[in-house]
Amino acid sequence: MRFFSFVFLFIFSLNIAAQSPAVSNLFKEGTRAANAGQFEQALKSYKTALFAAENEYVTDAYRAQLRYNIGVCYFRTDRYELAANEFRSAILLKKDYARAHYALGMAESRRRNWKSASVSFQNVLQHDPTNGEAWFDLASTSLALNDLETAETAFARSIAFGSRDSALSHNNIGVILAVKGDLSAAEKAFETAIELSNDRLPEAKRNLVFIRSKRELVARDFQYAGRELGSSGV
Repeated sequence: MRFFSFVFLFIFSLNIAAQSPAVSNLFKEGTRAANAGQFEQALKSYKTALFAAENEYVTDAYRAQLRYNIGVCYFRTDRYELAANEFRSAILLKKDYARAHYALGMAESRRRNWKSASVSFQNVLQHDPTNGEAWFDLASTSLALNDLETAETAFARSIAFGSRDSALSHNNIGVILAVKGDLSAAEKAFETAIELSNDRLPEAKRNLVFIRSKRELVARDFQYAGRELGSSGV
């Protein structure tokens, strides 16, 4: 089961006005193409805009937006290393660019660079500690790193800060509790996960049946639940 959300919405913003009409028009062309799913065409426009910006007075914030959008196009065409490089370039231009930090975490997650992904999600949370979705993704990287203590805390905070998939977090906390031997608390967590999912979370249902059985409990028989990569949300 994949763990990571795509709740972080990759958008192609036009909210930064370019000082150069030529650069601005190229940016708009890229955005129109990207929103139409024409990512290769969008890449051409954004890269041309970035090249043109070298000879124009364009702010670092605007260059960061261009780098970010180029990175998104690479991400959407499954070129995750190139995407990660562009997101890093955007962050160098705008260190508090939370969206680029999050996107870098997503790209590094796709590359299974769990430590780097974890650092990126932590950077997001430094700027926005109430971001429930970032807490969920940090928890998921922590699971991949077998850091159960951090994962449990992060899943709990994702619930507290209103992650849209709190049911998954309850299930995953239940698995961690079961692994730690707290079966009573684990059972309650699975019950909550089932209730919040309107009885539609198969991992939680299976885990609850298993924990209530008389068989010897084996940690590997429990199932974490995760969101599908590629699902979007607002």
